Amino acid sequence: MLQRLVILGAGGNAYDLLDTVEAINKTAPTWAVVGLLDDRREVGTDYLGMPILGPLAKATEFAAGCSFISSIWNESTSRRLHEIIASTGLRSTDFTNVFHPDASVSRRARFAHGVVMHHGASVAGNVTIGDQVSIGPGCIIGHDTTLAGRTTVAAGAIISGGVKVGSNCYIGSGSVIRQHIEIGDGAVIGMGAVVVKDVEAGSTVVGNPARPLSCFSHPSA
Repeated sequence: MLQRLVILGAGGNAYDLLDTVEAINKTAPTWAVVGLLDDRREVGTDYLGMPILGPLAKATEFAAGCSFISSIWNESTSRRLHEIIASTGLRSTDFTNVFHPDASVSRRARFAHGVVMHHGASVAGNVTIGDQVSIGPGCIIGHDTTLAGRTTVAAGAIISGGVKVGSNCYIGSGSVIRQHIEIGDGAVIGMGAVVVKDVEAGSTVVGNPARPLSCFSHPSA
C-alpha cells in the first residue's frame, strides 16, 4: 500500500520535490501525494495537478494518516523557517525523508526527519543532517560535515569536508565552501560565492572570496 504524503508549500520548489517523488515511485512505488498545504492559495484549487488542501495551520488534521515533507526552501524564508514549521503544529517525526534514487548517499551518513535530497546530490561519510534540510540537485556534501536543521543547500553548491553549517541557513546555487569552515545560524551564502573563512550568524556573504554585503560600497545615485 502506498504511503500518503502531504507537501508543505505550493511554490516553485514543489516542482523539484514532485519530480523526486515521481522518480522514487518509478523505482519502487512508495508515495501517494494527497495534496499541498499553502497559506497563499485557495483551498480546493489545483497546483501542479495536485489539490490545495488548505493553509499550513491545517496540517495536524492530516497527521493521523499522512507523512509530511516541506518544499518551503528559499532565501527569503530561510531565517524564519523554524517559525513556519512550528506554526503547523507538526512534530519532527511527522516528517519523512525523500531521497532521489540518483542521489549518492554514504551508508555512514546520518539524517534526521524531513530531509529532501534531489537528483545528482552526493553526501559523503560521517555527514550529519538535521530536520527539514533540503539538498538541491547536483550538490556535494563532503565528509565529516554537519548541516543543522532547516538549512537549504541550493543547486550545485559544494560544501567541503569538516564544515559546520548552523540552522536556518541558505547556501546559494553554485557556491563553494572550503573545508573546516563554520557558518553561523541564519547565515546566507550568495549564489556563486566562494567561502574561505568563517561566516557569522545572521550575516549575508557574497563574491569570491566571499565577504559580508556591508563590505561592498554602493555609489550614491
